[in-house]
Amino acid sequence: SKIRLRSFRYQLGYLDFWVTSAGMTSSLRCVCLVLLGILSISTGSSIHTTHTDNDGRLNVLMLVTDDMRAELGCLGDSHMHTPNIDKLADRSLVLAAHHVQQTVCGPTRASLLTGRRPDTLRTVTHTSRTYWRQQAGNFTTIPQMFKNNGWHSVSFGKVFDLRTSSYNQSATWICDGPFSWSEPTVLCGTQSWNEDAKLDGCPPHCPKSSHNILAQKDEHLSADEQIVAAAIARLNNNGTAPPLPTPWFMAVGVHRPHLPLLVPQRFLDLYPPESMPPLPVSSHNFPEGMPAVASECAGTYRADASGGCVANESSFELWEQYSYNTSYNRSSQFAGWTGIRGQPLPDTWAQELRRFYFAAVSHTDDMFGKVLDAVRARGDENKTIVVMVSDHGWHISQQSMWAKCTLFEAATHAPAIISVPGVTFPIRNTPPGQPLPHGLLTSALSEHVDIMPTMAAAAGLPVPIRCPENSLNTPLCTEGVNVLPLVEGAPAVRKAVFTQWPHPFSQRPAAMGYTMRTDSWRYTEWVFMSYPNGVHTPNWTMLCARELYDHNNDAAETRNVVDDPRYSVQVTNLRQRLHAGWRLAVGTAPWPEHLPDPPQTFAAKCPTTSIGDTIEFV
Repeated sequence: SKIRLRSFRYQLGYLDFWVTSAGMTSSLRCVCLVLLGILSISTGSSIHTTHTDNDGRLNVLMLVTDDMRAELGCLGDSHMHTPNIDKLADRSLVLAAHHVQQTVCGPTRASLLTGRRPDTLRTVTHTSRTYWRQQAGNFTTIPQMFKNNGWHSVSFGKVFDLRTSSYNQSATWICDGPFSWSEPTVLCGTQSWNEDAKLDGCPPHCPKSSHNILAQKDEHLSADEQIVAAAIARLNNNGTAPPLPTPWFMAVGVHRPHLPLLVPQRFLDLYPPESMPPLPVSSHNFPEGMPAVASECAGTYRADASGGCVANESSFELWEQYSYNTSYNRSSQFAGWTGIRGQPLPDTWAQELRRFYFAAVSHTDDMFGKVLDAVRARGDENKTIVVMVSDHGWHISQQSMWAKCTLFEAATHAPAIISVPGVTFPIRNTPPGQPLPHGLLTSALSEHVDIMPTMAAAAGLPVPIRCPENSLNTPLCTEGVNVLPLVEGAPAVRKAVFTQWPHPFSQRPAAMGYTMRTDSWRYTEWVFMSYPNGVHTPNWTMLCARELYDHNNDAAETRNVVDDPRYSVQVTNLRQRLHAGWRLAVGTAPWPEHLPDPPQTFAAKCPTTSIGDTIEFV
């Protein structure tokens, strides 16, 4: 078969290669790309000087986790046991109101690592045809930015999602390959993670558990422990690879607390049943007035003849994916619970799942602590920028859901911590036993696209320019802002943050949900989409649902008040600002008083089709 792709430019130091693969067979294209990869690796030492010291430049450690909620000790959640993350937070800028661009692994990581939004990347799912270099443009990533400026970049585990960052899933080009990394990525694929399901003691062909104890004898076999061990070995210069050059950029991504929740007993013991905090106030009901589309793809997916996502159901991953059944299956694991509207998971089961989730967070904290200890053992603690971030949040019974894939706070809100020597903590020798000075916890709004410009500023690199409206031919730019000035007391850098979700879950959905979160409000519209020349274009005049949640009086998002006449002024203002987009939300200037506000037409039902794209769950 033939694959049509745009021409893209691949730069190797002073050499520019142009590859035009339109009309080229996939096998020939792959050969050409692999040859370019070999060239980039073999010529690397002549293009970028290998530093025997870091010339005053800081190393960079990026710790990425999966499905971790903004529920940590350093965020005021005293029931959580996260000593290593909390210790890191004591010397960091802690972004307590950080939100993501999309609430599923592939697209949100693409936004995080490129500094651009899903519509710009034309990557809104992790199904087929989602690599932004193929769909949109040859955009520079965070590790690529550092690599191009002399850092030696290495990757361990799930940093990119391989489904949205690979040419043909080939080993050479997996997880952005030589574009971003100085060495082949290690354990980037999901195979080892899926293999973890075999460690729960379940014989072959029996239903797999969503949560279980990971036996001590099997800990070293789990994907995340292998990832962390490989990263530590590289830091320790163990193995056959040459010593890690400086300055270095290392990304370490673990899968937990993503399902299945297989955790060592010692972490579960940190959360005795009698010490568990009460279930959230929203755990037994969907929000009052919530449109069905708001939970649809957080719910279930029928693999039977009807196909597609199921409205008014709430827990796709929990009992469909992790039943490991190829047919549509109401799991017996939860005693007949189906997740439909009005049928919450019984409290005893809910609390057990929360225990295992919290234990998985503590296990992740422990693994990150091991990596941080290895950096400290190298003598690099005061020479290394550390960024810890989750790809998105997760519902653990909020809105009576157990999932991500929504536009509610539980899914869009994620932890983000940035530690910069000499900025968020002073570089000095600290007497043994004396705690390091505290960093700063800020409630200023931030989002994933802000991480790239902030990391550039932290490392002394030029902050990428603001992306133009059409940035397809702009290799390095950002749709975020540098939040580092918050450390010195600067005012909030933005007035709102933005997240989106496709309906249905496809690359070109007929509808898209867009939500805007301000300090006081969450306003969401589900609008019809079009794709002129491939550009993701919302039609703000045609919508099928909308939502408004008042965070001053309803932080749990239990009641959609969009049709309450007492909120009509707020609805008008927020609607105009959502339509105006993220550019007007940046900076301290007030919102313009008069914004376009064309009349809207309401469809009776949200469309369930895609436009020129096949729905495909993987």
